[in-house]
Amino acid sequence: MSPWLDSPLATAIAMPFAKKIVAIIDENVDLLFAIKQVLAAKNYRIELYSSGLDFADNFVCSKAGCLIVDLQLGDISAVELVERLFRTGLTLPVIFMTGSNDEKLHQQAASTRCRALLQKPVQPDKLLEAVREAIG
Repeated sequence: MSPWLDSPLATAIAMPFAKKIVAIIDENVDLLFAIKQVLAAKNYRIELYSSGLDFADNFVCSKAGCLIVDLQLGDISAVELVERLFRTGLTLPVIFMTGSNDEKLHQQAASTRCRALLQKPVQPDKLLEAVREAIG
């Protein structure tokens, strides 16, 4: 092995590429940034989207390995969005968040093979656990 690969410079250069990338979709900008802070503190890289259609329009450029989506998006149903993405061949793990106690909505989310359904306000430890289980 090259001594250069063990150098601090090589580690600094490789660090950004070693981080996992999480895409977050929520219309609540404050929540987007709060979740970003929690995940970035654990060395995850973040992509932020303020609408489901914004992500749908840009997902081919996304580098995300995991998707966190609010179930109650205003522009498109989160379940519909995820099903549409799965039909295109996208296979990344999905974590839903919701402030609703609507059991029908929870069942719809479960039907998409989501990895987790987190209740808002999202607890940081539960969020981190779900992301770790989804992508490491």
